[in-house]
Amino acid sequence: MSFVQNMIQRRVPHYLSAYCVGGFGLVQFVEFLEGRLQFSPNWVNLAALGLLFLLPMVTILAWSQGRPGKDRWGRLEKIAIPVNFVLAAALLFFVFQGKDLGSITTTVAVEDEHGKISERVVPRNIYLKRVVLYAFENDDSADLEWLRHGAPMMLNLDLSQDPFVDSRTTIESIVALRESGYPSGLDVPRSLQRKIARDAHFPFFLTGTVRLEGNINIIETELHDSESGKVLAQHEYRGPDIFVLIDDLSLQLRKDLDIPAGYIEQHVDVAISEILSEDLEAVSLFCQASSMAGIHNEWEETADLLLGAVQRDPTFALAQNLLSLSCTMIGRAAESTTAINAAMEHLYRLPERVQLQIKVMYYFNVKQDADKAMAVVEMWTQLYPQDSSAFVQKAYLHLLRNERETSIAAYEEVLRIDPHQYEVLMEIGDLYKALGDFTQAEKNLRQYAERFPSNIQAWSVLANLYLDFGELKRAAQTLERALLIEPGHIATRLLLADIAAKEGHFKEADKLLVQLTTEADTAQEQVDVLTRQMTLCRYRGQINKVFIHLEDYLAILQTLNTPPQVNMLHAIYLQFLMEAGKAEEALSAIQELAKTTTPPVDQLIDYFRFNPLIELGRLDEAEALINDTGDLVQQLKVGVWDSRISDARSQLAIARNDFTSAEKYSRQAVETNPTSPRLQRQLGHTLRLQDKFDEAEQVFSKMLKINPGNGKTNFELALLFFDTNDLDLARHHLGVTMLAWQDADSTFVPAIAARKLQETLTTKGNKE
Repeated sequence: MSFVQNMIQRRVPHYLSAYCVGGFGLVQFVEFLEGRLQFSPNWVNLAALGLLFLLPMVTILAWSQGRPGKDRWGRLEKIAIPVNFVLAAALLFFVFQGKDLGSITTTVAVEDEHGKISERVVPRNIYLKRVVLYAFENDDSADLEWLRHGAPMMLNLDLSQDPFVDSRTTIESIVALRESGYPSGLDVPRSLQRKIARDAHFPFFLTGTVRLEGNINIIETELHDSESGKVLAQHEYRGPDIFVLIDDLSLQLRKDLDIPAGYIEQHVDVAISEILSEDLEAVSLFCQASSMAGIHNEWEETADLLLGAVQRDPTFALAQNLLSLSCTMIGRAAESTTAINAAMEHLYRLPERVQLQIKVMYYFNVKQDADKAMAVVEMWTQLYPQDSSAFVQKAYLHLLRNERETSIAAYEEVLRIDPHQYEVLMEIGDLYKALGDFTQAEKNLRQYAERFPSNIQAWSVLANLYLDFGELKRAAQTLERALLIEPGHIATRLLLADIAAKEGHFKEADKLLVQLTTEADTAQEQVDVLTRQMTLCRYRGQINKVFIHLEDYLAILQTLNTPPQVNMLHAIYLQFLMEAGKAEEALSAIQELAKTTTPPVDQLIDYFRFNPLIELGRLDEAEALINDTGDLVQQLKVGVWDSRISDARSQLAIARNDFTSAEKYSRQAVETNPTSPRLQRQLGHTLRLQDKFDEAEQVFSKMLKINPGNGKTNFELALLFFDTNDLDLARHHLGVTMLAWQDADSTFVPAIAARKLQETLTTKGNKE
């Protein structure tokens, strides 16, 4: 009898066929249960591999027991079957060790901003799908131009209903696109799209085209793998109704991203027209306005477009919210309040995740209730524990409260959600740096740099850490390594100018900055260079030059930052007029600037009047201003401002000759902001005024390690050694001071005081 006939007689093919059919049915049943009961997708793989690994056992059983009648169990069956079973179990354990086999969801207790507690079922973060939605291409049809950004925006909003998806649009990637020479976010090469998605640790990105054939809209999309660049799925959507196409695209994309089918079927998916507006023209205006704000930073035009949108549909909640924000940006407070109230009234139209985002800003900015804003963020992190943006927002609010340790913990949650978001290590490193913890800061920043050795930014940030802690040689060595990656990198070469300035090589630093001015192409690079030029001018006492650069700086900054942010930075620079003996001018300019800004930022800008008021001897007004701002800071719980308030109180106390109180407030300022050189110098100043010379010298010496060529620190030491009658050291530090200020303005107040000390020391030297 042949082998084949023997196999047939023993009915091996019959049993194997039945096993395969039954196994296929079992896999299908497990897949059905996975979708319905939302089990881990790994169960399907486990079942399939388990059946495959047990195939030898089934074959042996069929061979030995498949003939009609009773068969005996031989040695082969008794040994091979247990061995196969054990080996199969071992292989399955090896393959699935560490893989999740639990449910894709979990139940959490959630507390809202009103203290109400409820239970919710939320997805587990390991099943999160992250995708970048780039601007679509167009066939030059003017009617569809708004859809280039508009279609991905609508898709992004539709996807925000699904907690399994984390998506971002061109607006969230605009900084990287600007740096790469694509400030509009349009017509970006596929290779750059892939790089930006990969650098942001998004495994997928979506591209598309939109065109018109008669009255039929056509959208074609491609889903790409960010690592390989491979196209994973292609689809075409046709129809007269653009809203329907977006809904279809959203559904298909979630299927392509392998969101569990059972979840998709059970999940409530509200139509995009219900979320936004059924008025297509209103939606078009909103999408154009979103691009104008998020990409072009043009807030006046944004407000005008949104006014048109909400006039067509007053229930358009998202448009009302953006209108409120844009009116806030341009100082139209009454319109902002009206719009945000309308947005809150129709908030029910929006996906829950978007509602939470709006509520945070509403409670913080409008109601000025920081506790409720924080409660909403906590609720957001509980409902969407896989949403890294929720924890980023939480980290930001804790940072505003000056709760840096808690902010670090929130960023660590981001890493828990997605361990590949290594850029978060840089944020954590910066927070440790702000705490004055050099060891932990270096550990996190070096960990990031070594994880991405070809990332020049990582090495630049590490070099900046060394600079801030006075490790100038290590900073220079790290920059050398960074510049091997990209020799012409502007931001890294700016750090070389910083080193030169700190070492007192001002002309060398100035020469490098002038060179970089001609090489800076992007707006951000130009702003960075101008910032360094103004800092160098302040080092050298050239306040008039600061304000020459300031005009260009503010003009470019307006294309990058919001108007309130620009106004805040403008106010900080206006204080420097005092160093040029222009306290009245500073006072008036800050007052006018505050009038152009909406609450509560207007009051924070107005705070910067305290310094000119003190200089002008209007101490009671200064005290009232400081107290009012301190109350606002407490109300908003922006503890990051505590050091500013304490510093202001210290300066006021000095003006009143209350040096004990000045030291107390100065220590409070340093405690809340330990790495600020200016606050450290102020502390040393208060100590010197009380004749606590040893303590003061320790403070100033520590600062000299960080910035040995700084004129103000050296001048403080010159005064200290003059007071202690150590005239040689006084002359040494005054010499460094005069070198720093040799080209200072004739009106530069500190240089005038330094020249007076020089005359006194010269007189004393002649007498000796």
